[in-house]
Order: sequence, then structure tokens, then C-alpha cells
Amino acid sequence: MNMKIFIPVVGDQLRLTHDITTSVRFAGQNKRFARKLADSKQLKEGDDIEITLRKNTQLKVERVYVRQGPGAEFDSVTFRIGKENASGLPDGRFFLPIDVINTLDVELVQNDVQEKPESFRVLVERLYREASIEERINDTYLDTAFSEFDSLPSVLAGNITVDIKQECLRVRKAVNAMLKDNGIDSVETLLMEAKKHINADKFAQFESRLDAANMSMQRIQEHAATTQYPLYRFELKFRNGEPLIALSSYERGFLEDINNYVLVAHTLINTLTEKYVHPVKTILNLLCYTGDRDSYGRYSNKHNYSPKMVIKRKDREGAVLPRDAFTDNVLTRTKSDDHGYVFHYELNDRTLTVSEMRKEINSLQKELAQ
Repeated sequence: MNMKIFIPVVGDQLRLTHDITTSVRFAGQNKRFARKLADSKQLKEGDDIEITLRKNTQLKVERVYVRQGPGAEFDSVTFRIGKENASGLPDGRFFLPIDVINTLDVELVQNDVQEKPESFRVLVERLYREASIEERINDTYLDTAFSEFDSLPSVLAGNITVDIKQECLRVRKAVNAMLKDNGIDSVETLLMEAKKHINADKFAQFESRLDAANMSMQRIQEHAATTQYPLYRFELKFRNGEPLIALSSYERGFLEDINNYVLVAHTLINTLTEKYVHPVKTILNLLCYTGDRDSYGRYSNKHNYSPKMVIKRKDREGAVLPRDAFTDNVLTRTKSDDHGYVFHYELNDRTLTVSEMRKEINSLQKELAQ
């Protein structure tokens, strides 16, 4: 028997030309849709729910799964059906086995209006909605999004840096100002006074931590080969025209030493004063907003406002900064928020400010759109 071969691709819109009665199995990606079909009926793994797809029902292809050998029994095509459909079915996403697909009579819908591409954040949010409870708990729903992201070509790559010597000077001045506001003229005086009030063993630990932090800061100021300290490795990629910045953290020994200098001074001053003294802010506070959890640049100084966040990898060792979060992220925000830091994007052949990097991204985005 002669027949024409038609293999749909993701994004194709198909319209049924005849009614067909088939079943949706309660398994995997079908579960969410199957629950809508079953209403309040209890379902167990492998249950089949009969449905009738009517003529003129429009289905969008979202996944084509075909394998040879092990796993071939799961060959299928996943569709999305909209709210207003000729079959009177609930909207959702479901797959049908290849055997059923081969019996469908369809016509390809020519869409003259270009559909707006799904952004990376919308993709992740959709995958979360469609995931099972276990997939949400384990964050395995992220695998699909990051697998696609990792396959994208890198357009620019380098380091995001900050002036570490300037950070040391700023922190020293801020700590000295904090001490003087509380009647103590130096860190040395702070140690002498604290020694009178703190257990000897505990004081020795504080003194050791402060000395180590102080020596580290002196090495930075006197011997660092460059003032620019790498905070993140970055890669710029484009997905459906959307710029995405991949971020991965470097070791932050020096930043932790600077933070230790502040923490010890802050703890000691609060043992000597009756009122609470607020700590000096450091760049580590800015980047790690909760304990040691890296925010990858999340930042906002507005009240009653939740800024757009980066999308972290499953293991939290890296993140993607989407275009919609550029104005809410300290690493890409061009407006000054008086946080006191100037970030640079170091490439192989040049160094860009945040504003220059944003212009570079816009320029590359226009080139890709042509």
C-alpha cells in the first residue's frame, strides 16, 4: 500500500478531519490531564480513560518520542489541547501511543500569525505545573529546561569581577566608623576592651579569626596582582531570541575573610554596648542574602516588591539569569541603588561595565533577529 509519510515536529498545529475514540492512560505526563478527565474518580497507575477527539479539534505537537530497542514501547507524540476545543475536553497536555497516532486523519494548520516564543522562565514554570509531587520535591522537573539550555551555543563568556582592594578599604573605613560611633578608637582597642569581658578561650578564638582576616586583607591590599576579583564565571546564550546569562560561582576565600573581619568586630562591639549595633554590610551579604545561599545577584531596595529571581540548577551549583530579571539583578542592573559596588564583565579581549554589557547584549540580540 502506497502512502505519504508525514512526521510532525514540535510546534506543529494539527486539525482532525474525522472523529476518533481512543483512551488516555493514567501514567507519566498524562496524569494531570487524566485527573481532569476523571473529575473526582480515583485513578491508579495504568488506568485507561476513554475520550473522543472530534473533527476540527486542534492539537499542538509538544513532544515526539520515538526509540529503537529498549523503551520503544513508549513511542508516542505529546499534544496540547486548548481551552476552546471542538471535543469539549479540558485544556491540557497528553500523549498518545504511536499506534494511535498512525490512525489519526489530520491536516496541518498554517499559522500566519507567529506565536510568541515561550521564554525560559515560562518554560520552567510550565514544567513545574506539569510535574508530579516527587519531581517538584526533587527538582527533577528542571532537567528538561537545563538540558536544552546546556545544548545552546555560547555567544560570550568570561568573568564578572569587582574591585577587591576597594572592598577592603571600604570595609576598614566602615568598621572604624562603627567603632568610633560607640566610643572605641580602633580595632586594637576593641580587642583590649573585649578581653576584659569575654572568657579567655572564647576570646582567643575571636582574636585568631580577626588576625587571620586582617592578614588576608593586608595581603590583598599590598600584594594582589590585580584589583579585579572574579565573583562568577558567565556565559551569554540566546534561546528563541531571549538573552540568558549562565552563572557559576568561584571560591570566595577573600570575601569570606573580609566578612569574618566584620562579623568578629560586630560581635565584640555588641558585647561592650547596651544598644544593638547594626553590622557593616559586605559584598558577601549582597550576594548571599540568606546564610551561605548564593543569590546569584538577586537584589532590590524597594519595599513590598519581590524582584525577579535567577533560575537555579537542581544542585544549586549555578543558575541562569533570564532577560526578565536584568533590571532586578545587581549584576545586570544599570540604575544605581547605592549598594557601593561596580561590577565588570571581563572578556578575553576587553572589559565592559554593566551598562556596556547590556548594550552589547542588545546589539547581539538585534543581529540574531535579522
